[in-house]
Amino acid sequence: MSQDIEQVSLFQPLRRANHRPPDPVFEALADETVPGWRQGLTTSARGALCRAAKELRSIKVAAEEVPVLVRAYRQALPTAALTPSALAKWAPALRAPAVRDSRLPAEVRRCEQCRGLVGIDCHGH
Repeated sequence: MSQDIEQVSLFQPLRRANHRPPDPVFEALADETVPGWRQGLTTSARGALCRAAKELRSIKVAAEEVPVLVRAYRQALPTAALTPSALAKWAPALRAPAVRDSRLPAEVRRCEQCRGLVGIDCHGH
């Protein structure tokens, strides 16, 4: 009697109920604003990151844009603390050319071809 019987191992790792697929925006934001976040987060720190990532996603910020926003934030607000919520708050203004230009130091200039910030958004053509 050789029937193929599917064996199920009791030692297979179980999928945690709260497991979520990777969130590239959350991870990029955490990498930029919370050093050492992969070693663990408090509930309040994770909540702040989740809220900020949700706000960034709501304005269609891609994970690849987060480092660009961080550089623009540090140029525009050099003495302000960089937190997830601060970046989410200022992201629309940092993306808007007119507002971004008025907050940047005079030595930062726009590329005439792509209108990106030279050395931040634009690295030459």
